[in-house]
Amino acid sequence: MKHLFSFFAIIFITNISFGQGDSDNPKLVVGIVVDQMRYDYLTRFENRFGEGGFKR
Repeated sequence: MKHLFSFFAIIFITNISFGQGDSDNPKLVVGIVVDQMRYDYLTRFENRFGEGGFKR
C-alpha cells in the first residue's frame, strides 16, 4: 500500500510540473467541410469573403 501511494504521489507531482504552460497555440481548431465545394472556389470567390472569415 505504501508503494502504491508513493507511485500516485509521483504521478501527481509530475503532472502538476508538466501542466498547462503559457502557450499561444489555439485552444480549438475547427475543420469545415462543405459538400461538393471544390478547392478552386476558394480562390475564385476570394473577393467575396469577409476579413473575419475565410480571408483570415
